[in-house]
Amino acid sequence: MLEFNQKPTEISGPPKQTIFIGFFVVFIALALARCWTNLPWCDEGWFYDTVYNFLTTGHTGTTILVAKGFPWEGIERYQFWQPPMFWLVDAAWLEVFGLSLAAFRSLSVVAGVVLLYCWYWLLRKFGAPRWVQLLAMAIIATDYAVVKAGSDGRMDMLAACLGLAGVTVYLKFRQTNFSLAVLLSQTLLCCGGLTHPMGGLPYLFMFACFFVTGKDWKRVSWTHLLLAAAPYVIGAVGWGLYISQDPITFRNVFFGSTLTGRMNTIFNPLMGVRNEIVLRYLKPFGLSSTFWIVKSKLLIPIVYLGSMVAVWLIPSLRREDFLRPFLMMWSCAALTLLFFDAQRNGTYMVHVFPLYGILLASLSWWIFKQNNWLRFPMGALLAGFILLQVGGSVYLIVKSPFRSQFEPAVAFVRAHSKPGDRVVGSGELGFGLGFNNVFDDKALGYYVDKKPDVIVLSDAYREWFDSARLHQPEVYQFDMNRMSEYQLAFRNETYEVYLPRSSESAHEERPIIGLAQD
Repeated sequence: MLEFNQKPTEISGPPKQTIFIGFFVVFIALALARCWTNLPWCDEGWFYDTVYNFLTTGHTGTTILVAKGFPWEGIERYQFWQPPMFWLVDAAWLEVFGLSLAAFRSLSVVAGVVLLYCWYWLLRKFGAPRWVQLLAMAIIATDYAVVKAGSDGRMDMLAACLGLAGVTVYLKFRQTNFSLAVLLSQTLLCCGGLTHPMGGLPYLFMFACFFVTGKDWKRVSWTHLLLAAAPYVIGAVGWGLYISQDPITFRNVFFGSTLTGRMNTIFNPLMGVRNEIVLRYLKPFGLSSTFWIVKSKLLIPIVYLGSMVAVWLIPSLRREDFLRPFLMMWSCAALTLLFFDAQRNGTYMVHVFPLYGILLASLSWWIFKQNNWLRFPMGALLAGFILLQVGGSVYLIVKSPFRSQFEPAVAFVRAHSKPGDRVVGSGELGFGLGFNNVFDDKALGYYVDKKPDVIVLSDAYREWFDSARLHQPEVYQFDMNRMSEYQLAFRNETYEVYLPRSSESAHEERPIIGLAQD
């Protein structure tokens, strides 16, 4: 039987608290800086739009999206993409701190601090050696994916924070107050799942493993069952009342095409693993990039995956008492992402990358303990790895794509459009142009028969064109015909702005603004 009740390991030496506080300070500094400098993206625009509508009109649809003809048709009436708790929490947060992109992102910074504390507490709870605790916290606090999630307006960091907090409070109170442990853990796990499904599922599996291996099922009474069920009943009733307003649209939007992807993974697991590694682990870290600086980030998932394999292949390390619960938690998180997230979304790495950091720290500690020739290269690898993680965030902070790419594109559109113009582009443009002035219509009017006055292309639209060319050729042809009616007028690294060809300029090339920035 696995035993997960070790006493916390104390780190000797006066500077121990200062060091750990330093890790939190580094995370907060990187995340806050990136709140102001990250390039906004479509998901932030869509989810902010829901909160903005809720606060300004009481309406909960995502109106910036032109959804007709798409699988998410109806999203403009009700936000059915995700469970509703994220926009309720965000609405309360923005009601206090104001309607702005930086305020929207700052909630993730706070959630990230709580997440770091939970990992710190778990490392001590399971008796991790002093240097494993230090290395693991250094890696997690500077991890590129963790810092990104901690500075992003999406709900992923909040969901991870709630889910992991549910597991943490259960382990903290299970021996001293089992009823409190059940109530708090299930409340937090339910809230995590109602924030995002991935904030619930992997952590529920973790909880179940601790519950079974600790033989806590022997302690369960009817009172505990009622306490555990209460948060889920309340959550189900609340979400159910929202769903009942349009259950058919909910089914179409919430489930969409993800079921097909899950079934493909179940019936073709090798292809599922291949897609998981390529699309979730490698593509978000620069697999398709042509710039070596961006492509260097590929070392992050490669090192993580290599350390994971090494830990599983080294019996003496794998059997370390402190590491066994983390291997179990990694299995729960990694397998949940593999089988339950058919989108292979890289933003969900916040749920599993901290565990990779703990595995890497444990491998480094084991190698140093062996006192062999691998100590120096492992130390160099570890130092370089942390510098790469920090450097990736610092590079974006210094480069500030928000100011160097987003703001110039927004300024150009403002200068070349008038009130009432139909500006079509990715949802994040609402942060600069106003969420009542942008229409995210990738079909460029095919389904709604409305012609754009300005078209702003970004990677989201280019990827849509590539997909439509293969799967919806009639829509793709319409889009290409429509684009031929416009002329490129502005371009930078991220955005291209197209204006209509006037009769006078139909045969003349308009000067393109922004080419010098390429």
